[in-house]
Amino acid sequence: MPSRLAIVIPVWNDAAALAACLDRLRAADTPTAEIVVADASSDPAEQALIQELATRHGARLVHTAHPSRGAQLAAGAAAARGDVLVFSHADTALTGAHLRALLTRLEREPTLQGGAFHRDICQFYPRFAWAAPVIRWWMAELGTLYGDQSPFIRRDALDRLGGFPTLPIMEDLAFSDLLRHGLARDECALLDPPLQTSTRRFHRRGPLLNKLHNLVLTAAWRLGLTTPEHIHRWYYRTGSEGRHHPEPTPPAANGPRENSAAAN
Repeated sequence: MPSRLAIVIPVWNDAAALAACLDRLRAADTPTAEIVVADASSDPAEQALIQELATRHGARLVHTAHPSRGAQLAAGAAAARGDVLVFSHADTALTGAHLRALLTRLEREPTLQGGAFHRDICQFYPRFAWAAPVIRWWMAELGTLYGDQSPFIRRDALDRLGGFPTLPIMEDLAFSDLLRHGLARDECALLDPPLQTSTRRFHRRGPLLNKLHNLVLTAAWRLGLTTPEHIHRWYYRTGSEGRHHPEPTPPAANGPRENSAAAN
């Protein structure tokens, strides 16, 4: 039986990006897929906009009490009915071509349990186009699978691995670790075509500072020097969005669990 895709999209006060995202996913040439929007917006006007967008595009809408991408993605996964879950950012250009490629690969390789899409390296680092083959190999074999790569997983595999990590930030790194360590090598794959995502924050800092910033935050978390809650609080108060982000309530370890600091 063909796989039934469910696309989970977390949003926080970003109705404009969601509108473009839903237009792409409901285009005439896009395979049918369930869409679940996980909203953590606090502004009533923004909530109303997102509700209207979800209704217009036939998407299911779930709410979380606090802005926490991990909590939003886990809540969306719990509400979805598809047997293959795709976790995608609102400002990532997931299209019909990507969904067709995923469905084809799942049908051709029944053992495939999870993975993500390649990133368009040249979009962010055009000067390193010459190194693209090496970067692609590294990402396919060993690299971290970030949230803007629209990672996917079969539902039964996600249940077996304990569900989506309930972290307010760095949730994509934690989920990548689940895929890399919880699945066999031939059960996890990166797919083409490469994905593009918004460069608004990337260009605000500049390529080198942006990469250094993300590497420092990632290293601090992986070395146990700080917690996701502390990174979340610091990142959204001083980060490139320039907006105050409410402090998250630390989620329960197995409870339902906006861009990762490590993205780009």
